[in-house]
Amino acid sequence: YFWCIASLVDSVAAVKKLVFEDKDVTFDELCEILKNNWEGHDKLRFKAKNLCEKYGNNTPFANSIAVEFSDFVSEISNNKPNGRGGVFKSALFSIDHYVYLGKRVMATPDGRLSGEILSKNLCASVGMDKNGVTALVNSVTKMDLSKFPTGSVLDVMLHPSAVQGDEGLKAFYTILLTYFQKGGFAMHGNVFNGEELKAAQNNPEKYKNLQVRVC
Repeated sequence: YFWCIASLVDSVAAVKKLVFEDKDVTFDELCEILKNNWEGHDKLRFKAKNLCEKYGNNTPFANSIAVEFSDFVSEISNNKPNGRGGVFKSALFSIDHYVYLGKRVMATPDGRLSGEILSKNLCASVGMDKNGVTALVNSVTKMDLSKFPTGSVLDVMLHPSAVQGDEGLKAFYTILLTYFQKGGFAMHGNVFNGEELKAAQNNPEKYKNLQVRVC
């Protein structure tokens, strides 16, 4: 399994920017900052979290890093003998592992604090896909997902207004079809209305048929 690709890509992009381009810190200094969970370096952490190069926005460097890592992982794992007389096949999804893995991972160069969640499945890090679902799909499908025959999953978050009525259904179908045509394997569509979820928390008896699918 290749887990948490967005966290990896965003961290590499941050090192490139902070250490090698802008020279805000040396590599050794950044390592010490991360060991200390960004303490006393809020300004640098803010910069790391808000860099333009973030996985999921269809930006050149982030895309290239995602492709390089995914190609590397698939090459070293696919068709290698396993202990059961068969061979390994790569996968690109995390299910819920991104939560408990995050609890065990120290702070990372992308601005994430120690213990916080890592990125999920093929998704961008939380709140980092700022260029819309089309950019997310285009970013993800830069990778050759056929190299992950066990599967790969992209979760997309959509507001109810985006998929309402016949036109909304057509728009959602177009997103899904485009993803498959560009080599996607599986997509989860999550349609959430924040106000409705808050209302359900306050008055659960009125929302007994509401389903919130985690994965």
